[in-house]
Amino acid sequence: MRSKFPKFITTLLVSSLVFFVTACGGAKTLAPDLDLSTLADDLLSYIAFEDKDFAPLPEQLWDRYIDQVDRADLKAHVVIASGGITAEEIALFEAVDETAAQRVEQAMKDRFEYFRTSFGNYTPEQLVNLEDPALIRNGNYVFSVISGENDKARELINSWISKQK
Repeated sequence: MRSKFPKFITTLLVSSLVFFVTACGGAKTLAPDLDLSTLADDLLSYIAFEDKDFAPLPEQLWDRYIDQVDRADLKAHVVIASGGITAEEIALFEAVDETAAQRVEQAMKDRFEYFRTSFGNYTPEQLVNLEDPALIRNGNYVFSVISGENDKARELINSWISKQK
């Protein structure tokens, strides 16, 4: 009759090894203080935005335009906004820490819902841009793009993230 003790030990050792390898070799988070404007420029040149009045959001308009995000959660940001006729936006954030980044990510989800309601009432043809906006969080960073080419935006952001690691 075989003892079950060695099988238990073997299972425990294999599980520990898998955990160790996963923990040490997992995805690395991005370094602090990356240049978000470079990513914004790449997105502007790679994605076909409909709005020709796309421009950086002036700081004095922040509270009126993107009040879902608490600026106290941010270390750096680049927000490029449409003139309001199209559901298009680039919003790139470096949060002060990972907990703040989680709040920023949720704020952007809330923002998407706000846009769906607003554009649904006035320009429902813009809702296609809001079906699956690009929203990626990596460590302290949150990247959001609303456009007619959200898949391309995700590809570019993921490629940029890979190059930063």
